[in-house]
Amino acid sequence: MDIPLLDLKAQDETIREEIIAATMEVYQSQRFILGPKAEELERKIAAYTQARYAVGVSSGTDALLISLMSAGIGPGDLVVTSPYTWYLGYRLEDCLFRLRLQQNHCFTGLSRVTV
Repeated sequence: MDIPLLDLKAQDETIREEIIAATMEVYQSQRFILGPKAEELERKIAAYTQARYAVGVSSGTDALLISLMSAGIGPGDLVVTSPYTWYLGYRLEDCLFRLRLQQNHCFTGLSRVTV
């Protein structure tokens, strides 16, 4: 028996019309970035997570960047992170962090004691 790792077709069948309608609404408004649907999503996520705010960003790298910025990470700070990451993602993050936050980050080792 072949069981797919991820079967989006099964999920899509249950919500296809809703997704098409929502996509068409955004397409017709031409408000792809910072539009009312993005604001609505942020409000819903904030309510769902019981947070005061939620901020939608364009990528995982931007999510990491704004989290560091909101924590006050800046020039001269060192961010210690796990080496378990995609190497090209690390290189991109390294460049962005150095350019935008003027800080350095390094990898740390993990052991059975610290995991």
